[in-house]
Amino acid sequence: MPSCLEINCFIACPRCITEIPKTQNAYKISSPVDHSCAQTVLLAKKAGTQWWFRIRDRTSVTTTLSTSATSSPPQHCDYNDMICPYAHSPMEQHMWQLEIDGKQNIFETITSRREVGLNIFDNVASYFMWKFGGWLRCVCSLCQCESAEDESTCCGPEQHDWNQNKVLAHCSLCESLESFTFNVIESSNHFSNGRHLPVLCEFLSDCQNKENCAKFHSFIERDFAFVRQHCPTMVIEEVCEKLNNIKIKVAHQLAYQASRPTQKLPDFQFRVLCKGCQQSGVVDFKTGKEVCSRGHLWEHNSCAAVLENSTGKWITVKPLPQKLPEDASRLAMCRHIAKSGSCPRMDQCHFPHNQLEKRVWAWQMTSQPKGLIFYYH
Repeated sequence: MPSCLEINCFIACPRCITEIPKTQNAYKISSPVDHSCAQTVLLAKKAGTQWWFRIRDRTSVTTTLSTSATSSPPQHCDYNDMICPYAHSPMEQHMWQLEIDGKQNIFETITSRREVGLNIFDNVASYFMWKFGGWLRCVCSLCQCESAEDESTCCGPEQHDWNQNKVLAHCSLCESLESFTFNVIESSNHFSNGRHLPVLCEFLSDCQNKENCAKFHSFIERDFAFVRQHCPTMVIEEVCEKLNNIKIKVAHQLAYQASRPTQKLPDFQFRVLCKGCQQSGVVDFKTGKEVCSRGHLWEHNSCAAVLENSTGKWITVKPLPQKLPEDASRLAMCRHIAKSGSCPRMDQCHFPHNQLEKRVWAWQMTSQPKGLIFYYH
């Protein structure tokens, strides 16, 4: 593969690019007329070649090539493009390896090339807030409470010393407490232990010496270090207020102007079947009536089904279980089905029973947060 000097880079947005069919995630650039580009997508190609390849930010330490990219012809990834941990092209794999080797950084490459009419700090900060979403909060590291009015202690019942225990944290936007994430991205010891260069620890969160390690243990920590290089004299409270304001005034505006398209849906064909009829070997699709043709109440007998193209049969799909892996790529097949072909838990099983169901679950986890619920109404 080419070295850094032999690679051409271009910054665009999803509306500026069109995927070339039957290629390994290759794109052509075709900006719409009167388009205001947010410049959030990195494209790369080998010097002297024609095709551009999309380079996403890494979400894990792996540089493994996705099986969808190595198939012939290449297929579209079954998982959400932006969270799949595997490389979608050899070029993306190569760029990720260069980053691991310390020869480049994708965050720095994008922010150094963006031309969106902003000063250096607003440019870097707005891309950071766009990339990770959520909000920043300045809180006490011991109780996660904010500062008291006099700013000498936190507002918690223990009133911890504010200057000694304050940290800057990134908080996700979520609908439930189960999905809430709270990541500390700066504390008083970030710079005292030598953390001044945005270098990622190879062990990430598994590092056994975090307190003394001079590297960063998450992607958001490392990328925030790039932001901090442009505001070294600001205290934590000032950085928190500044970046939250930039998200409202700048990041949201750029995202709106770019009008990002939604994730492509897979070619699944969904229908609602009568469970009672299906167990008897009869396929009866849901209609506007309260009961099926055999008298079963739809309220108690509705089940989602997906058409299996190879056989022409409708395969029922279990609802998503409450306990799922954080990453859709880690979905595992039911071990009972793998061993004996049957599962004692049947519809209550927390694991997919066939490859088609596994693909549908992965799609629900990434591209359709509502799951299949809306098919029942």
